Amino acid sequence: MPQLDPTWYVSQLFWLCVCMALLYLALSRAVLPPLMRVAEARRQMREDDLARAQALKDQAEFIQAAYEQAMNDARVRAQAIFAEVEERSESELARATAELHRVTSAHLAEAERHINARKEHALSGLAPALASLTAAAVEKLTSRAPDAAEALSALRDIQKE
Repeated sequence: MPQLDPTWYVSQLFWLCVCMALLYLALSRAVLPPLMRVAEARRQMREDDLARAQALKDQAEFIQAAYEQAMNDARVRAQAIFAEVEERSESELARATAELHRVTSAHLAEAERHINARKEHALSGLAPALASLTAAAVEKLTSRAPDAAEALSALRDIQKE
């Protein structure tokens, strides 16, 4: 094999160096610079994307904090409004209950006066009739007629009990 013949080693080494130098020059000047530009562009794009993602994350955290603060403020305002409405409702209920109690007490007192007046009127109208009926019953039982004043006095004593 001619490649392994030691007489040709020097020329083979020369051409190997020439080919390697040409390959190096071709790669370093024509092939590798565009590849390096693409790699650098990708690295730069990745860094830009990471920076933009971090900025968006920071913005989202700020918005989240603002949202939570707004929700807490709204919750506090709602609780204050609820407490105010509850207090107002309780005072209105107490006032209405007191007014109802006053009105019903007045109506109840008026009704009791009216009932007592009617009762007194009815009993005063019945008293003479009951006295004569009692006198007739006593006369039937005892064969003695009591006088009307005595029968009326006995009826009044019974009514008081």
